[in-house]
This record gives sequence, C-alpha cells and structure tokens, in this order.
Amino acid sequence: MGQAEAIRAVVEVITLVKANLQPAGKPLAAFLFIGPTGVGKTELAKCLASFLFGSPDRLIRFDMSEYQDPAAADRLIRGADRLEGLLTRKIRREPFSVLLLDEIEKAHRAVLDLLLQVLGEARLTDARGKTCFFHNTIVIMTSNLGASHRDTAIGMSAARLPDQTFYEKEIAKALRPELVNRIDRVVAFHPLSLEEAGQVGARAVSHVSSRRGLVETGITLELEGRALSELAVGGYSDRYGARALRRVIEDRLVAPAARLLSRLGPGARGGTVAVSTREDEGLHFALAPGAPPGRREIRGIADLSARRRDVDRWFGFSAVEDVREQVQFLVSQLSYRAQAKKKDVRPAREIERQQGEHHRLAPVYERARSARADVHAIEEMALTALLEGERSVEWIAEMKEAYQKFRHALLHLLVVREKGRDQITLLVQELNGSPFGTWLGPLLSQRKARGWSFTFHIDGDLRGPEDEWPSVEERRFGPGRTAEEMERRLREPRRRFHAALVRVEGPYALLLATEAGLHRFLGETADVKPTHLYVTRLAQRATLGEKDWPHAALKPVSVAELNTLSRAAAHREYDPIRKELKLLDKSRILPLERERYWQDFEDIALEHLLCLEEDDDIDESALEAVFTGPLDSSPASRTS
Repeated sequence: MGQAEAIRAVVEVITLVKANLQPAGKPLAAFLFIGPTGVGKTELAKCLASFLFGSPDRLIRFDMSEYQDPAAADRLIRGADRLEGLLTRKIRREPFSVLLLDEIEKAHRAVLDLLLQVLGEARLTDARGKTCFFHNTIVIMTSNLGASHRDTAIGMSAARLPDQTFYEKEIAKALRPELVNRIDRVVAFHPLSLEEAGQVGARAVSHVSSRRGLVETGITLELEGRALSELAVGGYSDRYGARALRRVIEDRLVAPAARLLSRLGPGARGGTVAVSTREDEGLHFALAPGAPPGRREIRGIADLSARRRDVDRWFGFSAVEDVREQVQFLVSQLSYRAQAKKKDVRPAREIERQQGEHHRLAPVYERARSARADVHAIEEMALTALLEGERSVEWIAEMKEAYQKFRHALLHLLVVREKGRDQITLLVQELNGSPFGTWLGPLLSQRKARGWSFTFHIDGDLRGPEDEWPSVEERRFGPGRTAEEMERRLREPRRRFHAALVRVEGPYALLLATEAGLHRFLGETADVKPTHLYVTRLAQRATLGEKDWPHAALKPVSVAELNTLSRAAAHREYDPIRKELKLLDKSRILPLERERYWQDFEDIALEHLLCLEEDDDIDESALEAVFTGPLDSSPASRTS
C-alpha cells in the first residue's frame, strides 16, 4: 500500500529475470529494501515469494540481529551438533525461494563476508565441503538506515519523498563498498500517509474476518466506513507505520469483539458482528442474526470446519480406538517372529489367525485414517485460499466428497470387528397393510448392486412334492425360496403370507441389523392410515440348523400383540409428505426421498450407529447387542 515507486523498481528487475536477461553466475536478483519500519518491506518479500514460486512459504527469513557475534558465520555454514549449516541446508532443500536477511546492518562482519560470495558467484561451500548454489534464489536485505532523515523534513509531502542520496550516504557508512556493488537495486520505502494507513487498515480488518475462530463458527465481521476511519486515525503513526495500526486493531477491534462473542457463547454462531461509531462512545459492537449478502464463501468455510470437527469427534469413538489398538497389537505380535533371536514357539495356526485378523482390520482402519487426513488437508487449503483472497468454492466441493468418503469408511470401521459381518438372518413381519412392497421389494431390487444373495422362508408356505421339507405342523416356515421367486410372490394380487425369514449373504450384510425394530410408513395424505413393518434380527449368520427352528424367536407376532406393537415408538418412521425419515423415535431426522431408501442405506445405517454412539445413556453392551440376535447363542448345524 502506497509504495508505487518501490514496487516499480522491483518489477523492473523481475522483468529482466522473466526475460532471462539477468547476468549469469549470480542470484536471480539482489535487493536492499531500505526505509522506516512498518511500511511493507517484509510484506513485499512475501508477495514476491508467492508470485514467483507459488507460496509465501518459499520465503526463507533470517533475522540478522541474531547473528551479531563472531561465531554467526559458523552457524550459517557449519551448523551445530553435527548438523548442516542453517543457511546452506535451507537453500539446498529449497533453491527456488526468496532469501530475506532482515536488518542487514546488524549482522557481524563475518556474515557480510559470506554474502560477498553469495551475491558475487551465487555459491557457498559449507564446512563439509558441499557447495550450495543460489542461482535460482532472490536475495532481499532490509534495513532501517537513514529512516531518521524524516525528522528534518518540513511538511508531510517532504516526509513522503525518500532522499536517495541520503540513503546512499547512510548505506556507505554501514556497509562495505564491495557488498553494495553486488546489490542490483537499492529500493527506498517512504512513510505511510493517513490515507494509505486506512487502506492497510481495511486489508488488516479483512484478515481479521478470515481468522479461524470467526470462519469456523460462521461469524461475519462488518465495519461501517466511519468505524474503519476511526481505527485508521487512532492507529496512524509516521514513526511506526502499519505495526502501530495493527496494534490498535487488536486492542480496539479484536479484543472487544472477542469479549462480545465469549459472552454470547454458542448463540453467536452464524451471526454478524456489526461495528459502528457513536458520539462520545467510540466503537460500538452489536451482534445481528444472519450474514450479509456476498458472504457465501465464509459460510461455506464454516460448514466445512464443522464437518472436520464431526470427523475428529467420530474418529475418537471407543470402537475406533479399539480397532487402532488391536491393529498395533497385531503388528507387534507379527513382527516378533522376525525380530526374535530364538525360534517362535507359537503354533502355526495362531500366527495364521493373527495374520488373517490383521489383513481384515488394518485396511479398513487405514482407509478411515487416510480419509480423515484428507478432510484436514482440504480444510487447511480452503482456509489458506480464503486468507489469500482466492476462491475457495472448489475446496468446499472437495470437502463434500472427502467427508462422504470418511463416513463410509467409518461405517465399515464400526462393524469391522464383527466376525460375521457378511451374513445375517432376519424375521420380517407385516403388522398391518402391505409394507412388504415398500421395504422388501426395493431391497431386492438392490441385491445385484450390493452383491447380496437372499434366501427366503415364507410363513405357511405350501410344500410341493419336490420339497424335502417338514410339514407345516412341524415347521411353519417353508423351504428356501430364491429372490426371484419372492419378487413374484410379492406381485400376487391376493398374497396370503405376512411374515418371512430372510437369510442374506454379501459384503457387510450385517448392516441390515440396524433395521431391526418397528417401521412406520405414514400415508401420502393425512387421512390415510400408516402401515407398520416389524424386523427382528435373529442371528449374525445366514445358516439355520435343526436346533434353531423350534426357537421362540422364530414365532411371528400374534394377532393379540399387533395393536400394542403398532403403537410403540418407531425405529424408523417415513413421512412422504415432508419427505423425512425419522430414526430411533425421532432422535434424528434425515431428508430422504422414499425411493432412495436403499440407495442411501449406508448413510441411514451410519446415522443409526452415531445416535447410539453419541447417546451417553447407552452403554457398550447395548451397542454390541445391535448386531447380536437370539439365535447367536444357539449352535447352528452345518445343514440349512
């Protein structure tokens, strides 16, 4: 802000570099930025690093006030504790960078002698004999020499015009001629005017609005023009430049806003902190609900940060921690065999079991960990883009994809320790109406997409002569039927059965255990009565042995129990008018089109498990019971 002459001088040299017309065998450019403090010398160095090398992190900064002793040169090229030199190591790792040497006049003479070689031949040999090259580096030195000449100037206009001759005399007094001759350009910076200080203040306020605490909570900071002018006037200092203005902004803007937000707590989330001026009161702070137009990116970043916090909270679940500890234990056990000096005495079967367990758990945990890392990285990049004034919309879209990827990985992680995760047996019953067509029919249509196979045993199914199956008196559920036959039966106009055993096999079929309970389907209009379906999880397996069939859990609901059960709290309640799905007696409500129920099943199952994990009143035994059925304690025969 306000340094047009200085920027023009830098641009002229950079143009030579871009055209590849700079002298050979030297750094890309060597500048000496000179002028009072707080006028933008370091800021311009950061801008150069971003423009030429793609990131402000490409700025390598050394404060020369730390290198005033005789051993300073040794630290830069020889290092300490047998490490490489500080300067040579950084340039060797990042040769395409901007090297900033702050307050060069304070450096020891030995350090300046090193700079002669850097600026003259663009090379420096460290104490180990390794040569470090500076051919792709821009060297910038800063100094406050001569800044006191403003005290002798008369009027603001005189103070604004740097005296180049005066600066050159001051430089000649402090630096050796051979060093000055190696500098491409001495760039003079003048003090900031009141108007320029206001421009700096507007930019500083914009940076305050982009701070993490405001962005993550969706809070917008909005200043009226007079409030910004008051900050600029209060923070203007001809001697201290922008640094004085930043201190005023922290004291008079940031601190009062922080006190207001701390007092309001969570109620401030998503609001706008409006800063205005009042006579004899200075700045006035008030919180208004909602955000002004044009702040969609800020709101998007707030949503993005909220998702990252959700990811961190979920990744801290005890079930996730148990898997992590189990994977670490298996790794240590499996590495024991290779590291032990004597022969491993464990049985081969135990080693094989541990290898299989590691192969089952580790990839699932790693997918979730990697997806969480992606979420963190995207949030950081989005915040960086916002702070640098770039569009962050594409990062918000990236976050949605990474967030969904983590959710699916988390769902599998929460059930990966269940050994029968690819099998389940359910009892499905209609309590009233015909909800089989709403729940069971769409499920069957998704079987190929999910890789699931189904076997059905229909209540009261008539046995054919080809069926080797006990009579209805001995076993009320008939022989196994295929999914295709079940679809045909569901299309029959006068279907007589209302209950069926469902045996499912396929990837993560165990997730169907989250469907266990009462399903209520509200009518398309208010005058249509709801229908009810009841799902019972029977076993964490898809086989039924001879000892399982007489079990009481296989007995469908009696007529006397129908009315009582249909009035119970719903496990799932679908409202087609509002297009909402309510989970666990309305503990969580999801927007959902009915026809997308099974396409979005993973999200529904995860929300179900999250409700249970986040409910402090539910203990771990209740969570484990989600996947355990009454037949799991009954040994199943190999014959189904």
